[in-house]
Amino acid sequence: MSGTTLRFGSLVAAVLGTATYAFASLYTALPAHAAVVGPTYARCEEAYRHALPAPDADLDRYAAGLDRARQDLIRCVAPVERPTAAWVLVGLAVLLAVAVVLHLATPGWIRRRGRLVEITADGFPRLHAELVRLTAVAGLGRPPTFLLDPTAGSPGGLAFGRAGRYAVRINAGLVPLSVTDPGTFRAVVLHELAHLRNRDVDLAYAVVALWRAFVVVALVPMVVLLLHPTLLSDPGRAPWHGPGYLPGLVHLGGRAALFVAVAYLARNAVLRARETHADARAAEFGAGVDLRAAVARTATPTAARGRLRRLGVHPTVAARLAAIDDPVRRHRPGVGELFVAGLTTVIAFSGLTRVVGLVVTHDGWAAPRAAAWIVAPVVTGILGAVAWRARLGAGAPADRTRVVVVAALAFALGWLVGDLVTLNTPLWDVWDLLDGGATVGRAGWGVFGGPWSGGELAGGTVTSGYGIGSGLLAAAVLAGGLVAQAGVSAAGARTWSARGATGRWSWALGAAVTALPFAVWLGIWHPVHGVPYLVGHLYRLDAADVARAGVDIWIGPGFALLTLSYPPLEIFRGQLLAAPVVALAWLYPLAAGLWRRPVAGEPGLREGVRTALRVALVGAAVFALAVLATRAALRLAAPERVAAATFNGYFYYLQIAAVAVVQAVVGGVLAARGRPLGLVLGQFAAALVALLGTVAVLAGQTLGGCVPAFRLHAAGCHLPDDLPWALTLLRTLAVKGALAALLAGTAVVVVRAALRRLPARLAVDRPAARWAWSAALLVLLLGTGGLVLRGAYDGGGATAIAATPSPSPVNPAPPSPSSPAAARPAGRPLTRAEVTAAAGAAGRGLPAGWKRKAPSSPSKGRFDPPACRPLATAAHLTPLARARRATAERSFTNGGRVASSTLSVDVVSYASVVPESVLMEAERNRAACARFRYTGDDGFRLDYRVHAADPPRLGDQAWRVEYDLATVGGVRLRARQAVVVVRVDHTLVTVSLLAIEEPLDDGLLRDALARTVAALPG
Repeated sequence: MSGTTLRFGSLVAAVLGTATYAFASLYTALPAHAAVVGPTYARCEEAYRHALPAPDADLDRYAAGLDRARQDLIRCVAPVERPTAAWVLVGLAVLLAVAVVLHLATPGWIRRRGRLVEITADGFPRLHAELVRLTAVAGLGRPPTFLLDPTAGSPGGLAFGRAGRYAVRINAGLVPLSVTDPGTFRAVVLHELAHLRNRDVDLAYAVVALWRAFVVVALVPMVVLLLHPTLLSDPGRAPWHGPGYLPGLVHLGGRAALFVAVAYLARNAVLRARETHADARAAEFGAGVDLRAAVARTATPTAARGRLRRLGVHPTVAARLAAIDDPVRRHRPGVGELFVAGLTTVIAFSGLTRVVGLVVTHDGWAAPRAAAWIVAPVVTGILGAVAWRARLGAGAPADRTRVVVVAALAFALGWLVGDLVTLNTPLWDVWDLLDGGATVGRAGWGVFGGPWSGGELAGGTVTSGYGIGSGLLAAAVLAGGLVAQAGVSAAGARTWSARGATGRWSWALGAAVTALPFAVWLGIWHPVHGVPYLVGHLYRLDAADVARAGVDIWIGPGFALLTLSYPPLEIFRGQLLAAPVVALAWLYPLAAGLWRRPVAGEPGLREGVRTALRVALVGAAVFALAVLATRAALRLAAPERVAAATFNGYFYYLQIAAVAVVQAVVGGVLAARGRPLGLVLGQFAAALVALLGTVAVLAGQTLGGCVPAFRLHAAGCHLPDDLPWALTLLRTLAVKGALAALLAGTAVVVVRAALRRLPARLAVDRPAARWAWSAALLVLLLGTGGLVLRGAYDGGGATAIAATPSPSPVNPAPPSPSSPAAARPAGRPLTRAEVTAAAGAAGRGLPAGWKRKAPSSPSKGRFDPPACRPLATAAHLTPLARARRATAERSFTNGGRVASSTLSVDVVSYASVVPESVLMEAERNRAACARFRYTGDDGFRLDYRVHAADPPRLGDQAWRVEYDLATVGGVRLRARQAVVVVRVDHTLVTVSLLAIEEPLDDGLLRDALARTVAALPG
């Protein structure tokens, strides 16, 4: 794949992606469609939200209800989305048809406009003979039609035409040079014939035709509608008087202008690249010296003009001279080309996702997955072409590796830039955009999210959820996936080329095979990379889910590291064919070893496979023995913990973590041996360990049921019969083990390469280098072991989390005094300074990472049933409102993201002693309300389940209530909130802790409450 072909593909992608947006906008702008589209989306959205099942429903019922709601949504929006998709497809078809007509008509138009005369052997015998001779020099089996332009006085030419009917125009000013300056004549003609040899004539004129068709069919209507949105519905009204005109013009017009500019520059890049490639080909024909002299004579002394020409349709003189001097280099795609390829590929991917989403479904998953299967072969073909050209070209192995890695990173950077500024807004913004709401300009911004991800839950916790860390994490995952894909292509190029398979079919076969895992991965990464819930606070999310299931598990980064718990990876693991798809990545390069023997100088694959097999067997044996030894040791040393109901789930996760560690060590060992395919062999060994590890886990369970010494819980003695569970375990170990082995192997390769260069730079001898390598490996192993020990089971330790315990099923007594009021002297109303100091005392002992936030104002909305409104709005405090004397509020948060906690403190002092009846009324309101739903004025909804709880023994009287919260519609979030009110003479202290997608820290709540009460005077 040459630079010209790559740039042409970039142009096609940019044009199709931008045209998709233009045609969709044109459809919704038509008055007849605008009157239907907006109301339909609004009605379907409301129906979908009401159809969603209750968040506390049974899991199976919830899944079935959710599926029914989605199917109803698809049927509801189908009358709008299917015609929109048909309109877009028809528009694209018209655009391509116009481009084809222009392309076919161009050769005839060139002939008629120039009144060209054919150069024949009869009319121009000497000139014709020289041209035929140069055709043979260019390696063309069939000479083109040579035409003379009698009116062109410049010494140049032009290659044009279409397949089977190519022609070369010879300017009249060039003909005398065949006698006076044969070298220049020969160089110019060979340059034009090089276009035919490079097969870029059709590409060049297709580019021109496609651009012209795009301007006429898509660009002009889009610009007109952007400048005058009401042209079709109300042409007499000035568009700038409409609501949201200027923000919409800046936002949508700015993005449209950006991508039109990308398409324009891609067109120019194609035309420039074909010229430099023709220069390089002519130099290979032996005309380099004469062509260089001819090009040098065209240089302009104006430097500014040269800089502007870098973006024009013709290359600069310097670029042409570089192509002549180094012809081989010009055939390799450069970093800039790959950056543009990544940028335009994501534009096309966005357009495809939009069209497929209009046709298939509206849940945001099927569309990108379907589009991924179309885009994946393009990506693997581009990266595969780079890998094959690097392999077949000259240079050291390290240089070839560097070329492949840099190319993949350039492609990834282009993809990320395109993702940040893509024209299509996220699906959840389309509702408001089509409804004519005030959300113009609210589109998401790729990996760094956007305002659409924000929201506010009860208690004032902002769930903006996006930070630079989340965006960089998603970007790193994309870059890592593309580098891994390029690495697989490079490994395949190495093994297959060593066996004589160097044709185009080898590259195409590799691109097709590796496109399967890449399509699955891309179809998962794209819809989840922009969702804060699936990017931030990863280990907290999974740990909270496990805790709600009643399984004790350690918290902290170790959980995510040892179990490789990353939501996109979990979704990938859940695919039925996840393990076979991952296996394709290492089967492709290793299959060459079964094809034929390698050429001389290339190491054999069979020896490497045997080594990987031995290492994998050793690792699996160590894991199996460790499982049995751990079972026996736990049975003897901690029988009470083994008998706990939650320990079985913990031990399951511990086994997954242990297998991941073994797979990482296996991958690192094979990479450290220095074999050329160490990373690929590590993947093969990790897959084998996953298979044997699954057998070891099942064998340990069977042996535990039959032999009391290995038994962890009550179980019968029988063979495993749960095949679905075993397959799920195998997929888990295969997918996570492949990633663990890849990460460990990559780390070892990088460290090994750095240590290899370190002795030379520090003048250290080889033995010292080996000692340094050994020390680094020891530190790596000790660090991994430390993470394992950190997760050691400790049921009563602070590092363990569990589901929040439910209160006693016995109805709680009314709020009871914790210390008699008569035991203290009568209090007094507090001053503002005193209540402020008491509220601030709550934040002085918070853990590291907590920070103060601005208190949020109460949100407005309705409560269903209305009987729960007194509890939700704290109506028991209404009689005291006029007696307030001093009030202070403080709020603290540990992150402000999706998985986070917020502590709110409210201290209010009244003119008289607060009566006991106030909290008694609060308890009556709680008893009268078991559950309710809050609906805000903006449509945001929350479901509450109310629980009684034992109050602390503080102050004169205390009361506590707890809530389980769940969002309704949109991103599914769960939370738990505890509210404690303490009465101390004239003062009420209210402390609330809201934990979203993480366990509620009751100890933190009690400590903050105790510090606040202790800070009260008297």
